[in-house]
This record gives sequence, structure tokens and C-alpha cells, in this order.
Amino acid sequence: MATPTPTSEEIHDERLVIDVIDDIAAKHPERVWGSFPVSDSDLSAGFQDVTYRSLSHAIDTAAFWLDSVLGEEDGDVFAFYGDRDFRQAILAAAAAKTGRQFQFINAWSSESAKLGLLSYTQCKVWIHTDTGRALASSLTKARHGLRAIECLSQAELLESAPEHPYPSRITWEEAQDKTWIILHTTGSTGNPKPVRWTHKAFRSTDRFKRFKDFGESKIAMFQNQRLFQPLACAHSMGLVTSLDIVPSMNAPMVIGPRDRMPTVSDIREIFKYGRVNGMYSTPIFVKQLTEHDDLLAQLRSFAFVYYGGAKADRHWGDLLYKHTSVGPIFGSTETGHVHLRKLDGPDWHWYDFYAWEGVAFEEVKPGLFEMVFNRVPGQWQHAFSSHPDLDQYRTRDLWVRHPAKPTLWAYHGRADDFVMLTCGDGVDAPYLQEKLEACPAVQMAMVGGQGKDRPWLLLELKQSVTRQANQGWVVDMFRVLDEINETLPYITKISSKRIIIASPDKPFARTAKQALDRNKTVELYKDEIAALDMATA
Repeated sequence: MATPTPTSEEIHDERLVIDVIDDIAAKHPERVWGSFPVSDSDLSAGFQDVTYRSLSHAIDTAAFWLDSVLGEEDGDVFAFYGDRDFRQAILAAAAAKTGRQFQFINAWSSESAKLGLLSYTQCKVWIHTDTGRALASSLTKARHGLRAIECLSQAELLESAPEHPYPSRITWEEAQDKTWIILHTTGSTGNPKPVRWTHKAFRSTDRFKRFKDFGESKIAMFQNQRLFQPLACAHSMGLVTSLDIVPSMNAPMVIGPRDRMPTVSDIREIFKYGRVNGMYSTPIFVKQLTEHDDLLAQLRSFAFVYYGGAKADRHWGDLLYKHTSVGPIFGSTETGHVHLRKLDGPDWHWYDFYAWEGVAFEEVKPGLFEMVFNRVPGQWQHAFSSHPDLDQYRTRDLWVRHPAKPTLWAYHGRADDFVMLTCGDGVDAPYLQEKLEACPAVQMAMVGGQGKDRPWLLLELKQSVTRQANQGWVVDMFRVLDEINETLPYITKISSKRIIIASPDKPFARTAKQALDRNKTVELYKDEIAALDMATA
């Protein structure tokens, strides 16, 4: 399907997001920005659309409210932690209007990780929704000087009508390169790092519209489509989508219930009553939906089914590509949104990058290439916004080249063994392995699960243990595992059902320096891993 070339009136790449929203609200007040369930307990009750007029009013109301509850002593950064609704986007936009910075905190990060992030940014204010009172109380006790404030409800914001617009304190010229939203890396060790996104970083989609080959891109498929984003704004993927892609592409974002991650049953109702015709999510959701014939048929009728944040299972994409545009969207907190050409046919899972993004691949092992970003003169690149002193940014992501089409690439894994799950969260394998190897019975540990729903653990025991009839080591090992799991988000915890004990006659593969050779060890135990995945699917 051809995508029309945008007119100059539709391109706002040198305007602040808040100004773009207000401009749309003035010219097209009834245009829909987003939609959410009328009732979280009964999705068949329908969905409430949020128009740009309502959104603009909500942002102004939130801006006035921020000024009323925050003082100079609170600094210019506040953190927000909330439900799976639109308040993250509204409060972020209000932060921009008031000249403040919005610190996004992932709902799945541990409490120690949250405290670490607040310490990094010297944040003094924690704004939360009504469901976050207990966490707010715990954080304020743990961090001296942190003040907790309960946010207005989503209804109070969206149903508001301020007497006059909020007088924005910033302009594009003075604010484009200043920090607006502070995201953070995954950091499953409890030490995620903040990554500062400028106002310019959120104009990626509109900047791309100026390129002549915009129409052949994946992002062009979003134009005028009503997309479902299951993570809502409680995940950075949803937050960036709501503030960049949605207003740039007139692609209203439909979300699920605010009090839970949507189940398959929920999504069936969302598709029916939310009038969805496109989907952008992490792979795990699409995988689950393709296992149901009615939902598979629904996905096939969509304009697109795109995913990001993790590697996908080829099987479900092969069920879709003959019927709809399916494939990956590439982006990260460090590199921002990196645009891709749309690929049709069986190559749907490969990545086709644009040269102007500065993406290059350097061979680090036979057949494996590390993705790097090279600075392109005159071209704004997100990676160098975060690292202005560099001319090359190394991602430590490993890729493989298409055997017949040299411009196509497929993601292989992390150079530093950071295991990415289908939900988009990661597991820092070396960190966990070090903890497990402290157990007296364990010779070597390997944590894996790249592209899977949950991680697995492969243990090589010491020879003295394998010869013992006494199984006391099991108690010690599970005690250590329980301690580790206490520090991890739920989805990255290692289940006792996903542990393999290595056979004494099949030791782990090792490098010349006697370090773990992950790739060879996975190959050595591929049958056992496959059986484990089958048994715990």
C-alpha cells in the first residue's frame, strides 16, 4: 500500500511536542489522540476516545497543578510512577510546559533500582497514582529528602477545562537540545542508568518525513491507523509512541485496562470494542495471540503488526507476513528510534537500515558483527545527543548478515551476554552467573533464554558434588537462587522448573582462557534446552 507524501503543513520537526499538540487541538479539536476502556472490569462497555482538545486541556491542567504543588526547593526534576494509563504522557507534556524534566520509572524495576535512579538524578519529588501509595511510603522512608505527592486522577485531567491556556515557558530555539524526559536502561542487576532524552529526540518521526524515501518505511504504515499498544505509557515504548509517533502520524493509541497487563481475553475484547487496525508491542503479545485462530485472523486483517524490544519467534511471523505488514521496529534508550525500510515476504524478520542513520556493522567474530553508530556530519543522531564527545557509539549488539542480501541484518544477541526476553526486559547473565558460582557446589553457571518468554539456568556441578550421594547442596543452591530472585523483576526471575543440571560427561565448553563459551555450550545442550522450553511453555 502506497503512503502519500506528507505536506509541509504536516511536518513539525522543528517544533516542541507540546506546541504540536496545541496546534492540532486548535485546528482539529476533535481529532483522536488516544483511547482507553470506559470500565477496566468490563471492556465490552466500550472505549473513551481522547481528543486533542481534551489532551491539550489535560496538559494545561497538569501544568497548573505542578506549579501549585512544587516549589523552587524541589528542583526541576520530578519522577512519576503510575498505572497503565495516559497520565505518564500528560504529566511529561506538562513538565515541558513548566520547564521541568520528567523522570520516567519503569514499573517492573525493583525498589533498589528505583532508589538508584533517583539518586543518579538527585530527584527530590516522587509523583504517584493512588495505587502507588505503599511504594511511595517505602521510598520516602528509604531516601532522605524525597517527597511523595499523589497525582490527579486521569478523569480529573481529561475532564478539565482550564479558564485559559497555560503560558508555556520554553521555545524550540532555546529548549531543543535540553533534557525533557529521563528514561533508563534495563539494568536487571538493580543498577539501571538514566538516559536523558532532549526535546529534539521526540521529533524523530517528523524529521524523517522530510526524506524522499519516507513512504517506503515501516513508520509510514502508521499513518491514520488506530494502533494497539499493550504496554500503554507505563513502558518507555508506549510513552515514546504516544508523544512522537501518535501526533506525527495521526495514529491514535488504544490501550488496555489500567490495573493489569492485558490478557489474551482482554485483547480479544480490545480488538472488538477498541476499533483497532494496527499493533505495536513486544513479541510476547503477538506470539500469544497467534495461538488462537480468531485472533490470528484479526491480526491478519490489520494494516501492520510490528514489534520491538526483543527478538521474535519466526513461527508466528510466518503465519502473518502473507496477509499484513509484519516485522521489527528498532530502537533503544541509548540510540532512540532508528528507522527501517518495510520488508515484505519471507524476509519480514530482517532489518534494512537507512544509510543516513549512521549504522555500520563491524565483524568481531567470524559471521558475527557488532552494530556501531558513526557520526554523520549535518545529521542529528540520538546516540550522539547522549554521547556528544564521541564520533562512534558501540552498541555491543551482535548481528548476522543475510546470506544473499548484504544490506539486510538480523539481531543475534548481546556481546556482553545480556539476555533479552520476549517481553522486552533483559537478564544480565554474567551478574547472575557470578552470584550462582559463589555456591560451593557450583563449578560454572550459565543463564540463557535469548528470545524466550522466561530465562533458564544451566548448572555445571563440581566433580566432588556429583560423586556424593548426599543432596544437601540442593538446599544451598536454592537458597542462593531465592536471594537472587528477590532482587529481580517477576518476569526475569529464574523458575525452579527451568533449571538443567549438566551431565558430568558433557562439561561446559570453554575458551582458551577457560572462560565460559556461551555459543558452544548452548549448542552442546540444545536438545535439553529445547525439551525444557517445550515442557514449560
